[in-house]
Amino acid sequence: LLLRGGDSDGTPRDSVGPDGCVIVQPASVIFSVSVDALGLLVLGAAYLAHPLVLPKWMCALLAVTGLGALGVGPVSEAYSPYHSAFAITAFLGGSLAALLSFRVLPRPLGYASVALGCVALVALGWFGLLALELRATAGGTAFPSVGSPLGVGGMERMTIDPVLLWLVVFGTSRLLGPGGRQRHQCSQRQGFQIRRITGSRCGGGQ
Repeated sequence: LLLRGGDSDGTPRDSVGPDGCVIVQPASVIFSVSVDALGLLVLGAAYLAHPLVLPKWMCALLAVTGLGALGVGPVSEAYSPYHSAFAITAFLGGSLAALLSFRVLPRPLGYASVALGCVALVALGWFGLLALELRATAGGTAFPSVGSPLGVGGMERMTIDPVLLWLVVFGTSRLLGPGGRQRHQCSQRQGFQIRRITGSRCGGGQ
């Protein structure tokens, strides 16, 4: 049911895309598992990073991104409104997180994150117009031609790939930056015990 969809009586059926084509893709299990793993990891990062590593608003954006990704895998395009809602949630949350992370990243990584966020947001808008054009064409409704040299799938990749790259850069920066090294050293001296340290030094207020 997760991979193929199902009728109201539980009978499995192939997924039907928004343009009416039947989606038969055995390798979809790879996508479903990987995107669910991505969602769980981003959600876990948002939970563990609050409140010691990241401000609340950044953790909230990461959590929204993780929830969206977690819903994309099991909810196939057979349930188009719900699948699209989860995808847009993941795309928009990740794009905004990348764009606004310049407030917590050192320069020049902050500038790079702004660039990645802007590329993802522009691609998201373009991808949305292409999807609307595709639906209108399938339904016989007139819609202004948008067009893209990358096609619908290419624009979708241009939406998510900058976010994935930003996640790697952002996570690495948090781990290897001065704050990350200090927290690691503190945890080593404390026997790897998890404590809420509010002071700037090891052994500060708990």
